[in-house]
Amino acid sequence: MLGVLNSQFFSSLMGALFGALAGATAAHRIAQKSKEKENLLEQLRSTNSALMSSYMICNAYLLLKDQQVKDLYLTFSKKREEYEKIISGEAKSPMFEYQADFIRVVLPKIPLNILNEQVYRKLNLNGRPVAATAQIDNTIASLESVIDTRDFVIQSFRESPEMDAEMKANLYFGFPLPGGATNTEYADALRGIATYVDDVIFFSKLLCDDLAEHGQKTRLRLQEKYGEEPPKVNKVDLSGAEDKGLIPDLEQYSEWIEGYKTLEPNEETGNWLSRILKKVHNQSQKVDA
Repeated sequence: MLGVLNSQFFSSLMGALFGALAGATAAHRIAQKSKEKENLLEQLRSTNSALMSSYMICNAYLLLKDQQVKDLYLTFSKKREEYEKIISGEAKSPMFEYQADFIRVVLPKIPLNILNEQVYRKLNLNGRPVAATAQIDNTIASLESVIDTRDFVIQSFRESPEMDAEMKANLYFGFPLPGGATNTEYADALRGIATYVDDVIFFSKLLCDDLAEHGQKTRLRLQEKYGEEPPKVNKVDLSGAEDKGLIPDLEQYSEWIEGYKTLEPNEETGNWLSRILKKVHNQSQKVDA
């Protein structure tokens, strides 16, 4: 037996076995490294896709605000203030003139489904970016609802041509009617439209910032770990909108921002938040299907 163990055959066999084991281990490490690299590259690609989707949503709602909603709401608010001073007796005027603006607000087509797919299913995100995506989703649903309410009130106006001028103005601006009742549906709906459009702009811009940061971190990991030059993170430029004053004031959302700090992937709270939001989204997708 000792002779067999000391034989050239046994030595060759053991060398072959150890060589095969070492080769298999090396092959496994190479395959694992390649898989990790591909996962990071996929994260970077998905981040760029989500970033562009978020930018397109933000830009579409900036155009909606600039071309329609901003002037619609500002004109209404100024005329409402003027009318309130007249009916309260604060201002003396022989007559009050206004033009009821019943132009329909039509929401733009946006890649919301693509954004949701990337954020909820493909990207390794947690905390604020996931919450911001959910906020965009919910806000657009609320916006659609108040637009429907405004459309209904407008239709009611058009179906009541016999309504006298004073009652029509009070209904339009949301002041008490001759009988004492008050209907603020139109004023509330228009205020809601202006608010929700701002919300979509804010949260989609915030998401752009978070996605860009996530993309840069992923790209840096690829550079440091594999010594290669990975694809660049897409850049978005909203400076024109900022110059025109279309970006909502950050202070309006300070409480929300404080409540949704971006957490590192290993922080339990962030993982919990992400799981809840992603689970809710996936369940809603199943219901819609």
